Amino acid sequence: MILATVGMQLPFPRLIRALDAIAGRHGLHVVAQAIEPVAGLVHLDQRASLSPAEFDALAQACTLIVGHAGIGTMLSAAAHTKPLVLFPRIAALGEHRNEHQLATARHFGGQVGITIAHDAAELEHACLRHDAPPYRPAEQPRYRALVSTVADFVSAD
Repeated sequence: MILATVGMQLPFPRLIRALDAIAGRHGLHVVAQAIEPVAGLVHLDQRASLSPAEFDALAQACTLIVGHAGIGTMLSAAAHTKPLVLFPRIAALGEHRNEHQLATARHFGGQVGITIAHDAAELEHACLRHDAPPYRPAEQPRYRALVSTVADFVSAD
């Protein structure tokens, strides 16, 4: 099962429509927290909202988390040790106020466990990948370097 989330502030119909089409073509089970469900979609389970307990249960059960390029999405994938596909909102398409999600995607895109998809074709490829590693930020080189630097500072005489 794929768990999709658009966050808690804005709907993201471009992502939800793309996932519905992908689910239909490949018979995938997708549960989407969509804020405002998109009419006419039949291949995924859209929910306007999920309680924290419902979200945690779905995140634990899923094989992949797909969402907008928000920090909450990333924290959820890390907390549940799941592979993550980020599909950034694009302000130029009216999906957000500025392009900070594209900046987030550029910054985190090279990390193990995170795949960036900018369009429906890239999203489809990412959803069909069965060898994606989980997102574990504590194992990222930048994190280890930061911890080492702080440890050296703390232990210095």
